[in-house]
Amino acid sequence: MNKKLFLRLSGGLGNQMFQFAAAKAISYKQNRDLYVDTKSSFWFDKLYQRKFQLGRFSIDYIPFEINHYYDLSIIKIKKKLLHRTSPNPASDSNNLFFEDDNKDYYPLCQFNSYSNLWLSGYYQAYQYFDQYKSLIISMYRLQKPSAPRSRYFYDAIKSQNSASICLRFYEESSDPSAHSNDQGPFQFQSINNALQQIYTIDPNVNLYIFTTKSPEFLSYLDLNCNYSLVTPSQGFTDPFESLSLLSQCKYHIITNSSFYWWGAFLSQLANPMATVFATDNFVNSSSILPNWIKI
Repeated sequence: MNKKLFLRLSGGLGNQMFQFAAAKAISYKQNRDLYVDTKSSFWFDKLYQRKFQLGRFSIDYIPFEINHYYDLSIIKIKKKLLHRTSPNPASDSNNLFFEDDNKDYYPLCQFNSYSNLWLSGYYQAYQYFDQYKSLIISMYRLQKPSAPRSRYFYDAIKSQNSASICLRFYEESSDPSAHSNDQGPFQFQSINNALQQIYTIDPNVNLYIFTTKSPEFLSYLDLNCNYSLVTPSQGFTDPFESLSLLSQCKYHIITNSSFYWWGAFLSQLANPMATVFATDNFVNSSSILPNWIKI
């Protein structure tokens, strides 16, 4: 009988992509059958009303069965009773439950001896799936947008030397600072410093600004070239189409966002030499790839 890996998905699209990529890579490395809980964390997500979103990708997994939800509940209760907190795992002879706290990369190869590995949390470190990077990129292959406006932008971005500026403000959160590390929220000066480097490399670059916030912040940016907004208020409401647009850019300036991280990461399929500037306030200290430029 094969060993098993049970993954509990949670959060928005970018978070789910990290969690599944990590679980898929671990299941390959440890020769485990992958079971995925696509429901339980979303039952109680009354504030953000998020849902399982990975169904639009060509991914392979075994759905949770009723007994798996029961087993997961019992394991989580045991962990609580044992006063175990992340990143310390809770275990018995056959089962190990590990909840990633999103602070750093934790090697999970030490848990290979357990028959059942239960994963919950974030896993926003590229090292979890770096060995299977080609598999992950193929698994998350994005389609050309179908909406007319998105298709127009897609073709324009692809035909130009395009740069994305991806600004995540977490304006919907009661505590936006909780979504960054001790560095705190990003600084516009860091964004402008990266912009100046891009202008030096490519004076004719075209900018595409991705954000969920209204554009009153534009006055803080050194916008010395043509730019376009890619925001929900401009009609870009499908996250998969926005991700597809991001993946075609040659340059990226990204702030602490798992969604924007994936746009930059997946762009290496269209642009293997894509240049990525990333702010140094990602919660997980292992999020930023070695060839990305910290700002």
